[in-house]
Parts: sequence; C-alpha cells; structure tokens
Amino acid sequence: MFVKLILILVFLISQAPAGCNKNVTAMPQTKNTGVQTKSVQVKAVEKAQKEVNQQPQSPEAYLGLAKTYLQNNMIEKAKVTVEQLVKIKPDCIDAWILLAQIDMLKKDYNSAKEACSKALKINPNHAMVYTVLGNIYIELRDIEKAVTYLQQAIEIDPSLATAHYNLAGIYYGQREKDKAIKEYSEVIRLEPKNIEPRVRTIGIYIENADYNKAIEEINACLAIDSTNVALYDLMGMVLSKRGEIEKAVEWFSKSLKINPRYPLAYEHLGDVYANQKDYQKAIKYYQETLKIEPRLGMVHYKLGTIFENQKMYDKAIEKYRLVLSINPDFVLACNNLAYLLAEQGKDLKNALKLAEKANKLVPNRPEIMDTLGWVYCKNKDYKNAVEILEKANGLNANNPFIQYHLGTSYYYMEKKDESKKMFEDILKAYPGFEKKEEMEKILND
Repeated sequence: MFVKLILILVFLISQAPAGCNKNVTAMPQTKNTGVQTKSVQVKAVEKAQKEVNQQPQSPEAYLGLAKTYLQNNMIEKAKVTVEQLVKIKPDCIDAWILLAQIDMLKKDYNSAKEACSKALKINPNHAMVYTVLGNIYIELRDIEKAVTYLQQAIEIDPSLATAHYNLAGIYYGQREKDKAIKEYSEVIRLEPKNIEPRVRTIGIYIENADYNKAIEEINACLAIDSTNVALYDLMGMVLSKRGEIEKAVEWFSKSLKINPRYPLAYEHLGDVYANQKDYQKAIKYYQETLKIEPRLGMVHYKLGTIFENQKMYDKAIEKYRLVLSINPDFVLACNNLAYLLAEQGKDLKNALKLAEKANKLVPNRPEIMDTLGWVYCKNKDYKNAVEILEKANGLNANNPFIQYHLGTSYYYMEKKDESKKMFEDILKAYPGFEKKEEMEKILND
C-alpha cells in the first residue's frame, strides 16, 4: 500500500499546474517538464544566447541563459554561463545562489557552500541563501544544520514557501507528522493554487487513517485541477480504505474515463475485486493493467496469489518466477515461490536458496522465517527447521501454520511428545484447521 501511494503522489506532483510561485522548488529543474521537440529547445537556447549578445552586461540575460540551459539538461553550460556572470558582476547575489544550486546538482557540495558564503557576504540576511544551505545539508544528511538554516530563512522571510516546504519534508522524514502538516499548511496558505503541498498532506492523512481530511484535501486539489487522473484514483483508494466500495469503484472508473490507459486505476479495481474474492474480475483488471505496463512486478505477484488461492499452483509458480525475473529482490515472491516449491516437493534446492534470500532481505519476520523453516524440514534438515521455527513461533504464537510446521519438524526429530502437544493445542484452538488430517495421522502413529 505504501509503495503504491508513493507512486500516486509522485505522479500527482509531476502533474502540478504550471504557474506556481518560482520559490516552490529551490532546486532548478534539469529537464524540460513539457513535451518539446529538439528544434524548439534549440530555438529557446538561441534566443537566450541572443539576449546575452545584445546585453553583455545584463545579469538578467545571463541568468536567463543559464536557466534555459538547465531546462534542457545542459548543466555544464549553465555553470560556465553563471561563472561568466560573477566575473562581470561579482556582487550579483542571484548569480551566486544559482551557482550554488548548480553545484548541488553536480553533487559538489563544498563548492555549493562556498557560493552561498560569497552570497552572504553580499547580503547576510538573504532568505533564499539560507534555504539553499538548508538543502545542501539535507543532501549531506546533516539534518540538524538543515533545520537551523531553513528556520533562519523563515525567520528572515516568513513568506518563503520553499523553506516551509523543505522543512516540512524534514519533519516528515523524522516522523513528526504534525509539524510537517503545519509547514505544508503554511505553503498552502502562501500558494493556494499549488497542488504539491496538498498532495503531501493527503499522503500523511492516509497514513494516519484520517480519511475525512484526506478526502477534504483531495476535493481541494480537484477544485484546482479537475483533469488530474491520479486525484480520482486516489479518491477511490481512500473510499476503499473507508469500506465504501461502490463509491470507490465509481471514482476508479472516473479516473479511467479521463485516461483509459492509467494503469493504477485498473490495478486498484483488481484489488477491490480480489478483496471481495471475485477472482475472475480481479484477474481481468490486473491483466488490463499489464497490457499497459507489462513489467509491473506487484501486479504479476497479485495474480500469483490469486492463482495460489485457487490452487492453480503451476500458474502461481510461473507468476512468481516472472516477478523475480523483473525484480530478483521482490521478497514476497521469493517467500511464496519457496513455500510453493517446498509444498509441491519441487526443486527443493532452489526453494532453499529463495527462502534464505527472503530471510536475509527481511530478517525476523515470522511468516518468512516460517517458510525457511518449512523448506529446511522438506530438505530433511530438521535441526535448522526446529531452530528457526521456534524463533518464528516466539515472534507470533498465534499462527497455526507455524505451529503445524514446528510440530511436524519435532516429529521427524523424534521429539514425539513436543509434536503431540503442539498438534493437540492447534486442534483445540483451531478445530477446522486445514492440516487437521495430516496432524491426526501423526497423532495416531
């Protein structure tokens, strides 16, 4: 859910309406956000170069050329242009700020700090310089200094949206969600038509299960941009989380009316029907998703789980293997494939490799440890099986499958008393457990 939410939020931010205040993003963009042909880009550069030729002493002309280079991902040319400007106009603070930002793009943080230092000599109370310094220390993972500089920027200029926005990002990263919302709210107050901070707050509200506020904010975003397909999809997700399934389906469908090739809406419709155990419809929508984005590993994984639930094990194994061909570190696919191979008694050597890999990628997860323990058992390595299954059972004492696997491993280790007690406890607590027949056979042995 969290990864999926991030994908939607990234899409929403990429679709933020043009015309927002220039301070919304402190870092200059390194690529054109619009769809332009090469000839249009060349013309833009030529026009900016002409301005410099006609006004060789104009800081605005040089800055315009540098920014045009940046928009076309010509970072080195942008840097050279700004360096030319500071030679001509060494007291041009905007040039030093832009140079610091370019150095940040190049990950040359020492040079970026040096440029900021020169800017502060010109004006020691320039809020944007402190904002850029805050950004530098964010990149350097020195969060304490980053907060200090951003707070200084806000103290100098409380209307500087960039500083509030970046400070909110830090607070969110520190899981101080209330502080993050406060800063994002300030950006919204300063720039009510800017969708980006609203999208960030929506993400926090969803994490907090505060669905009413999330819906309120989504509606505010729709009032700004009623054609943003991801907003309709996001509304569907929130309504689904609230249990309003019919309304959720309506919003997912609205999303697809705007853009019939928006894959996440198909996936979320598949999720709705999978949760309702309407597997045929779920499969239909997941397959529609894959027609648009055939390498979405999570969707292949979801299809695998449906096939597994329907006991179509060969199809499930095929899907899990496909997921791992896309992403070899997809933990859930490693775990499920290992378990299925063990249950089927197929390729136990590979099952062990997969189970060990899953446990290494995500250690101390009882369901993953359970798989590894069961694969050990199937490989007749009963000592390791018991060791890891006892740990798994200690982490989750209410999982009958872990207990069943542990009881079975005890049995094959000739720990008959432990096995018997484990099985009797399972049958008492879960009289309809699906492995009842297997346990009764062992108990009657």
